Amino acid sequence: MKNIIVMNWTKEEDAIVKNNYESLSKKELMNLLPNRSWNAIQMRGRRIFNLDRSEFKKRYGNSYAKGIKHEYKQRSKKENCHYISNRGYKYIKVKEFQDTINGWEGYRPEHIYLMEQQLVRKLNRSKFGKGEGVHHIDGDKLNNSLDNLILYKDEKEHRDFHNQLQKISFTLVKIGLIKFNKKNKSYYL
Repeated sequence: MKNIIVMNWTKEEDAIVKNNYESLSKKELMNLLPNRSWNAIQMRGRRIFNLDRSEFKKRYGNSYAKGIKHEYKQRSKKENCHYISNRGYKYIKVKEFQDTINGWEGYRPEHIYLMEQQLVRKLNRSKFGKGEGVHHIDGDKLNNSLDNLILYKDEKEHRDFHNQLQKISFTLVKIGLIKFNKKNKSYYL
């Protein structure tokens, strides 16, 4: 399994996006944020300005329409190409897979592909994503080791996994293992 480096956005980078996103050109923004891809800058701008996808397309053009493909920058040319989707999932190149409708021709979500390989069958899903799926036990969408993945039979079962975790976390708040900092507005252990 290859390591993927996920760089969190700093407060300074967020300030650059917030103050300049609507006024500077692509080239100028890329110069101000040399460690970020254009797609990453666009996605951050969309999140900061809290725009839904259609409003974002109206204001900033069509570059976001087919989903954002973030190329894994630290790969050699011999390795497969990996992308992180705008929802945070790792996509891998799979020869036998073609999905031209969603703009991901030849790419599959790695967690789904690995589960299908283990089951030796395709997941039982509709074209709208209903049916079987794969849950990340530790909540890390990039941790696709098989011991972190579990198959769920439908969306209700998947919601139940998340609801169980939420109940446990609030129980931990009640007994004092998890605390809330009102000044920072954040939970901590």
